[in-house]
Amino acid sequence: MYRNFCNNLLQNLKNAYDEKLLQQCKGDSKKTWKAIKSICHLKRSNMPNTNLLNICDNQQDSLNKVNSYFSTIGQDLADKILKINNITEHELANNINIKSSSTKWFFLGPTDHVEVEKIISNLKHNSAPGWDNVSNRLLKSCSCYLSRPIAFIINLSLSSGVVPANLKMANVCPIYKSGDKNDVTNYRPISLLTSLSKILEKVVNNQLLKFLEKESLLHDHQFGFRRGRSTEDAVANLVDHVAKKLDSGERCVGVFLDLAKAFDTVSRPILLKKMASYGIQGLALDWFRSYLSDRKQRIGINNTFSELKTIGFGVPQGSVLGPTLFLLYINDLNQISLPNATTFSFADDTAVIFHGHSWEDVVALAELGMRRIATWLQCNLLTLNATKTKYLAFHITERTAPTKTINIKSTNVAATEPVRLAIALN
Repeated sequence: MYRNFCNNLLQNLKNAYDEKLLQQCKGDSKKTWKAIKSICHLKRSNMPNTNLLNICDNQQDSLNKVNSYFSTIGQDLADKILKINNITEHELANNINIKSSSTKWFFLGPTDHVEVEKIISNLKHNSAPGWDNVSNRLLKSCSCYLSRPIAFIINLSLSSGVVPANLKMANVCPIYKSGDKNDVTNYRPISLLTSLSKILEKVVNNQLLKFLEKESLLHDHQFGFRRGRSTEDAVANLVDHVAKKLDSGERCVGVFLDLAKAFDTVSRPILLKKMASYGIQGLALDWFRSYLSDRKQRIGINNTFSELKTIGFGVPQGSVLGPTLFLLYINDLNQISLPNATTFSFADDTAVIFHGHSWEDVVALAELGMRRIATWLQCNLLTLNATKTKYLAFHITERTAPTKTINIKSTNVAATEPVRLAIALN
């Protein structure tokens, strides 16, 4: 009896603790998921990445091979599309024509030591340093002395339209995901940039986001990396939209797109052309062109580093500006003319909801819509991952469910061709 009493008491105390922990995280999805993982004991220790040191005869050659893979993955995917269409990247960029609602231009204004000190105070304590080994903790402890010279350096960069080369270098740490530990494709690259580069990017990103939101340039159904918007908002809007269509007696099919290495395959000439269309021109555009060009990275494992390699594609991984630049790049995906369809996006994750009065109508609309999306993806050098792209037929009861199977499958896919999808009722 005493044992049962103690067990019940301990269980009740644990439940109360877990409930209090979840209540403290209310409103913060990141902290909530962290608490859930802690309560459910789902924390997974990082697996060592030392296997990559042995894929060649010596460690240096192994790291150079890994670095070559990570630095060219976006280029390789884009080259397949360029080869099929017999067109160059710059020709595609010249074909970009975006009609912007903005009548104003974006200018990079100077910063001051007050803003810099505030940014430094908000840096994470436990973030790993970049190639210079200057930690956030060190900057925080000396911020009152360093904020003025850092502000001076940043203002020089903004006024000249040039980003220093040392701020465009990254150390990359491969993180094991799953599968064969000797296969580099089973690792996720985590880029570690210098703290000073992040401060510079935060200054620019604050000004850029303020301009984009003020001019309403980002699509209203883009919920990723925007203040006051979250995954919960995206899901709530999607569910509300589907519920209204079902209540009105329509049929709905949702196609959930998955893009292969989306951030790595961003074409920089196309991105700069789109930015110019949104009013980012002159010295500001020169600064972004300098920021994107001649970026270099090296792989580091156990204090052994590969040679530096230039990255010619994509937005910088692990950067502050990267997500915002990606939103600008993919923004017009939500503006494609898709009959009887609505898109909902969270960064590169996009759901397209097709609706019609019958399942045959919905499938026909979905097939037309997917063809247009495939064309847009090719024009922007983005690749659809057919194996991870899913669909869902929404219905209230079994009576309103589709009587035939809806199939989505890839078509016209050769070894070097981009993926297209076909939708049919069987």
